[in-house]
Amino acid sequence: MKRVVLIVDDEQELRKLLTVQLRREGFNVYSAESGEKALELLKAGVHIDAIVSDIRMPGGMDGVRLIKTLKEQNIILPVNILMSGHAILNPEEVKELDLDYCFSKPFSSRKLAALLNEKLSNVSSEKAPRRYPRLQTEIDVVDEDLASKTVDVSLGGVFIRMDEPLPIGSKISVQLDLEPPFLAELEVKWTRNDPEGSKPTGVGCEFVNINTDDALRLREHLEMLDNGPDRMSDFSNDSKKQAN
Repeated sequence: MKRVVLIVDDEQELRKLLTVQLRREGFNVYSAESGEKALELLKAGVHIDAIVSDIRMPGGMDGVRLIKTLKEQNIILPVNILMSGHAILNPEEVKELDLDYCFSKPFSSRKLAALLNEKLSNVSSEKAPRRYPRLQTEIDVVDEDLASKTVDVSLGGVFIRMDEPLPIGSKISVQLDLEPPFLAELEVKWTRNDPEGSKPTGVGCEFVNINTDDALRLREHLEMLDNGPDRMSDFSNDSKKQAN
C-alpha cells in the first residue's frame, strides 16, 4: 500500500506543488491549510504515515503547536517533519519535539521524497498499523459500467460488487452518492471470485489521494451509520485475508 503524507501549510501554491510532486514519487497525499485542519483530520481517524508541516503559520495553531498537541493527545505518527521559510529550529527543539527532520525553505521535493522513503522504510508495521474503521453499509456508485452499490465502506477504501472482477492494480473513478456526491479515484487492491461462497464477487479498492474535506465528510457519514463496535472491522486486514 502507498504511504500517506499530510502536507500542512498556509501557502496554497506550495501545498499544490508538494502534493503534485510527492504523488509523482508514489505517495498518497492529503493537504491542510492550518494546524487546526490537520488536527481535525487526524482526530477523525484518517491514516497518516508522515506529516510535513510549516513551522510558522499566521493565526491559530502553527507547526510546533501542532506537533505538541499531537503528543499531548497521544496521536502518534511514524514520521514528523517540519519546514520553515524563516528561522530553523535549534537541535534542542528538534529533540524535544521528537522530529525526524527540519527543513529550511526552499528545498528540493526530491530530497523530501527521498527522506520520507528513508524514514518510512525503517518504520515497522507494528508501529504504524493501518486501521480503517469500516461499516457494513451500502453507498450508491454512480457509474453505468460498475455495480450499483458498494459494501464495506471505510476511510481506506470500498468493496465494489461486480460479476467479473477487474485485475489488481486497475485504476477506476466512481462517484459516491453521499450528500453532496463526490468523485473518488480508486485502485483495485484485492479481488474475490467465489461463486459457491456466501460473500459477493467483486473487488476491494483503496482510495487514491482522497480530498481532505471528502475524507472528513465520509468519516461523518460512517459515524452517523454506526450502530456499535460489532459492525466495525478493518479494511486492510480483509485485503490480506481475501486476496486471491
